[in-house]
Amino acid sequence: AGGCCCVILNTVKQAQAVYRLLGDDVPKLLFHARFTAQDREQIATKVGELFGPNIDNRPERFILVATQVVEQSLDVDFDHMITEIAPMDLLLQRSGRLHRHRVRGHRPVLHVLTPTPGVSKYGGTGYVYAEKPLLRTNAILAERGEASLPSDFRLLIERTYGQEQW
Repeated sequence: AGGCCCVILNTVKQAQAVYRLLGDDVPKLLFHARFTAQDREQIATKVGELFGPNIDNRPERFILVATQVVEQSLDVDFDHMITEIAPMDLLLQRSGRLHRHRVRGHRPVLHVLTPTPGVSKYGGTGYVYAEKPLLRTNAILAERGEASLPSDFRLLIERTYGQEQW
């Protein structure tokens, strides 16, 4: 239906696989940390031009498939976002890339891909992030279903990293 979507995967291997599966019928770009420094800088510049504060170059439809590089130091703005599960603070950081520069006609929604209910295997994500924050984040998401930001920030972070016994 149009719009610019960012899909964030936690490993380069997953990002490459999703990028390949998208096919060629939609404009897309792959952005991860394993590109050479020069290539990564060129891609970061292009990402900033397409999704930054200046909307003159913004495409009507586009999918950016990226790893965590997109959540750090880039002033970008997406209409939609799909992300693999990560610790809550990083999900909140990623959510800050939705409707960042202008309001749209719909509420921003961050779709989080979580393991099958009852399964606590995180695949490659388990090698990237510690298990406790992932387990707590997964439990919070299952319990709440949705959060309202910014009012829920503190509660979500404290539940994820607090000393409370579960």
